[in-house]
Amino acid sequence: MYFFFLGESGERNPLVKKDEPFVMLALGLHEYQWRRFETTLNGRKLLLIQNIFDRTGVRLDLADAEVHSVDIRIPKKRAQHPFLRHLTEAELNGLMDLYYTQLEARHFTVMAIVVDKACLLNYMDKEKVTKKVYELLLERGESFIGIEHPKQQAIFVLDKTSKELNHSIAMKHAYFQRSQTSAGVRLKHVVEMPFFVESYLFNPRRSHRTTQSLFNRALQLSSPT
Repeated sequence: MYFFFLGESGERNPLVKKDEPFVMLALGLHEYQWRRFETTLNGRKLLLIQNIFDRTGVRLDLADAEVHSVDIRIPKKRAQHPFLRHLTEAELNGLMDLYYTQLEARHFTVMAIVVDKACLLNYMDKEKVTKKVYELLLERGESFIGIEHPKQQAIFVLDKTSKELNHSIAMKHAYFQRSQTSAGVRLKHVVEMPFFVESYLFNPRRSHRTTQSLFNRALQLSSPT
């Protein structure tokens, strides 16, 4: 079984920041790698939490160690973070390096959809954009599993956002399972409804954020403007 962890960056409203892309990225992880990945990341964070307690007497837990890329990149945010503000430069760099090396060590699959909002038709709103991008990622996930691992299945995992948007995505997913996508793709390997989860104790989601930050930076560097 593969788990695909989805997340987005950028403004999905087509009328806002038209010069900036909207990106939805998926990280695929096989169930066999899950425990190793969790054990590696949580082990490092628990070690850092113990180091913080030894140095400062401040007691933290794993929920305090949720890491967003914005908290790392912006010094002001980092100084306010309950976990990051206590790390030395070497500890912070070591933790980030560990996130990135796990992508290769655990054989993550990375897929992304990039939307140039300036090219969207007028009828597209933020809900339609989100559902369309989700559909495209479903097609890519189905294609990947069907070609590379035809005996495996896949489940898509998303952050809990608004109840209305989650419901809309779930209903669209259910329709694709009954029928097919607009491109005629049938979901033979993507099973179940998408899972909507809280991210604060979810290591794949935090690896997703750091990967998405790198992906967005690559987009900026490759842009002709």
